[in-house]
Amino acid sequence: ISGNDGVAAYGVLLNIFLVAGCIFNGIAQGAQPMLGETFARGDNLGLRKAIKYSSAAVMAASLIFYVMSLGFSDFFVSVFNSYSNDSLQRLALDGFGLYFSQSVFLGMNTLLIMYFVSVGKAPFAQLMTVLKGIVIVIPLAFILSKLLGMTGIWITMPLSELTVFIIGALYFKISQKSVFGRDMKASGG
Repeated sequence: ISGNDGVAAYGVLLNIFLVAGCIFNGIAQGAQPMLGETFARGDNLGLRKAIKYSSAAVMAASLIFYVMSLGFSDFFVSVFNSYSNDSLQRLALDGFGLYFSQSVFLGMNTLLIMYFVSVGKAPFAQLMTVLKGIVIVIPLAFILSKLLGMTGIWITMPLSELTVFIIGALYFKISQKSVFGRDMKASGG
C-alpha cells in the first residue's frame, strides 16, 4: 500500500508495541497462579480480587503505553529511523496513536485468555486466540486496507482486539455463574 516505507513504518510500530505485548503477557502470567489456585480452592472472593487487581494492572500499563505513544512517538520512531527517512517517519507517526489504541484491548484479552485457561475454560481461551490471530484480523486487514489505505492497516489490530474483547467480556459475564457458583448474587458479583 505504501511501499517499502510503509512496511518499514509498520515494522517500527510492531517492534515498539512488542514491549507492550510482553508486559501484558507478564501481567497475565503473574496472575495465572492466583487465578488457578483461588478457583481450585473455590475461593470466589480471592478469585474476584485476583481479577480486579490484574485488570487494574493491565489498565495502568495500557494508559502508560497510550500516553507514551502520543507524547513520545517522534522519539521512538527516530530511534528506528537511523537514515532520517521523512516518508517512513511520517507514515509511522500517522499510525502511532491509531495502532497503540489497541493497548487496553490487547491487555485485557491476554488477561481474559489466561483467566479462561485458569478456570477450566481452555477451549474458549483457544477460540479467542484463533479469532484475534487469524479469523478476524486477516479479513479485516484486506477489507480495511482496500477501504482506507494505510489508516486501515493501522486500525486493523485495534478493531480485531476490540471485537475479541467484546466476545470475551460477554462470555465472561455469561460464564460467571458456572465459575463462581450460585453464590454470585449473594456475594455481590
